[in-house]
Order: sequence, then C-alpha cells, then structure tokens
Amino acid sequence: MQPLCHPEVLSPAWIPFEPIGRVEEQALLRRWLEEDSTFRGGGPILIEGPPGCGSSTLARWAARERAGRDRGGTAERGRVLAVRVRGCVGASGVAAGLLREYDEGFRERGFSVAEIMAGVLRRANRERRAITVVLDDAGPGSPDLTRLLGALDRPERFLPEGEELGFPLRTIVVGASPATAAQMETRARTGLRRLRLAALDRELLGRILRDRAERALAGPFPDGVVRQIVERVELEGHGAVRGMELLRELLRGPEPTSPPPAGGRTGSFRSLEPLLVEAVARACTSGPARVSEVRSYEGRLARTRGERPLPATTFWRRILRLEQMGLISREVRAGGPGGSRSTIRLLAGPDRMARLTADRGTPPGWGGSGAPGRVPGEGAIRRSSPAGDPRNGECR
Repeated sequence: MQPLCHPEVLSPAWIPFEPIGRVEEQALLRRWLEEDSTFRGGGPILIEGPPGCGSSTLARWAARERAGRDRGGTAERGRVLAVRVRGCVGASGVAAGLLREYDEGFRERGFSVAEIMAGVLRRANRERRAITVVLDDAGPGSPDLTRLLGALDRPERFLPEGEELGFPLRTIVVGASPATAAQMETRARTGLRRLRLAALDRELLGRILRDRAERALAGPFPDGVVRQIVERVELEGHGAVRGMELLRELLRGPEPTSPPPAGGRTGSFRSLEPLLVEAVARACTSGPARVSEVRSYEGRLARTRGERPLPATTFWRRILRLEQMGLISREVRAGGPGGSRSTIRLLAGPDRMARLTADRGTPPGWGGSGAPGRVPGEGAIRRSSPAGDPRNGECR
C-alpha cells in the first residue's frame, strides 16, 4: 500500500479531464451531441464494446463535456443523469436512479416506471436545463429498458397538457447486449446511432494505467509494474476494469467489503452464502465457467460439510446478486440445454472473494491456492514531494 496524494483518481466513478486515446470516437460523440442541442435531437446513442474497453468512461466524459457547454435560460450548465443499469432492480429502479438526481430521498416502491419518469421529465421541464441521460452497463441480465426509453424518446407525453418541452434531452446507453440494441431501435423515432469500440490494445491499456497511477501518486510509476499488470489483464481479460482493480489493490490495499451504491439494491456481502462464493471462486479461477459447474461445486461443498445445497431459485438469485455487485459477469450464448448456455467470469479475484465471507466461518485458506498474488515490484514505488493537481501531476 502506498501513500497517495490524489486517491480519488483511482475511484471507478472518476472521469479524466480528457480520455487517453479514442480521438476519433470523441470527435464523433461531440458531433452527435451537438446535433442534439435542439429539443428534437438525432435519436439515442448506443456505445458498444467488450468489457473493459472504456465505453463507460467515454460516455460519462462526453455527457459531462456536453453539459459544460449547455446553457439554458438560467445560464446554468446542463445536467448529467447517470445510472448504472445492472446495479438496479427492475426498470423502476433505473428510473428511480434518474429521479434521485432531483430528489435524493425518493424511493420507488409502489410507483410504476411511467409515474417515475413523469416525475423526472416534469422536474426537468420546470428547471429548463438541458439533460444528458447516461444508462451505463446495460448488458445481459440488466432490466428491460423499453418503457423507460419510450419515455425519453417522447417526453412531451409526460408533461401537463398544453405544456411544451423546454429543454434539450439526450440519451446515451452503454452496453453490449443485442436485447438492449433491439429495445433502442424499437423506441427510436429518428434512428439509433451506434458507436462500436474495439478492445484496448496493450499499449493503450498501459498508458491508461500509468496515467492513473501517476496522478494518484503525483509522481512516477515504474514501467515494469505497468507491464506486469497489463500481462495479467491479458490472461484474465476485462481490460481496463480488471487493470484498475489490480492497480487499486496495489496502491490502496484490499478493496472494502461493502457493495457500491449503484442506485439499486443495497445488499450486504455478508448475506451471501459462503459456500456459493467459494464455489464461484473455485470454478472460475482459471477462466470462465459454466453455471452448471458452479452449481455442481456448490452442491459438492455443501454435502461435504453436511449442509443442503441451495435450491435452484435461491442459487439464481444469489448469482444475480453477485453480478449486480460487480463481482462476476454473466454471458448468455445460444446453444446448450434450453437453447442457451450461461457462463460466469470472475471479476473480483479469488483472494477478495475469500475475504467477503471470512467472518462467516469459511476457512481463510481456501482462496490462497487459486488466488493471484500481488503485483511484484510495488516496493519500487516512491512518493514524490507534495505539490498540485491530479491533472498535471502536482499535489498541494
């Protein structure tokens, strides 16, 4: 663990002043959002790409940059309403995440998607500030966004009779799900605009990780350590997401064992069955595993310890909980029993998964055999003299 000058730049929510690389994509997004500066824009934008390609960062950066150039009658900058879709419970949870940008205490229980979206759009219309909606991480297993997208595409239907739309409205969806693209194409009156991102190459991933580490430390970061992280990411997959997790563990120590506030379910890691967590970690240590393999692992572990395996419905609910917490990703492909095949990829690392249930009686050593070790070379990192800003590598 290293003393950090600017630890905030390691947060998953931190957005760089200017993204590294993706110059053509940045220019295209700027142009599309400029077209949407009128009340009737050019339709929703879908940003697609493999996990860890930087699509979420690019979308949130573009929305923030556009909001800075928006000026309404009140001379205030525009609003960005961003929600991580996969962390929400149902479409009403996504809509509630948007409304909480105006009312932090709002709870969605008892309200329909249409009612919540009416609240969002009417408050936005009273405020008369341009809004850019970012629906992030919309992939397999995320809620159906059809009704919500319909409200964003036809906001005038949710305003009081005779009241005209008084603000520009833009929608950016980030995800790599054919179902999400189909929902957007169904609801888009003026056509869906799609931006496909390729996976980060080795050189660009290294630049991103080095830049973030040097901002956090306000000083140099060893090239050898960057190469080791990149090599490990190439083996494990998930690009910048996994790279940043490794970098945070290296510089800050183990991740806290509390779920991120994603505007959805606020569950606890301690509510997860230790045997299921252990089964997921063991099955996925060497790469993606079929859901049937994870279930088989859990059943064998339970019987070995004299416990009952989880019922099928409980098992699936817990798998979805792990996915919503960002600890695993689930992919569904055609083929296999029932016409589809589900596989699970571990995002958090077996060592971290072991820590989640250590206080519930899970033997502390089980994660050690398959858990990846710390990135070597961390002892070479030194803190520079304090002075400045994370943009220019100085610390005050």
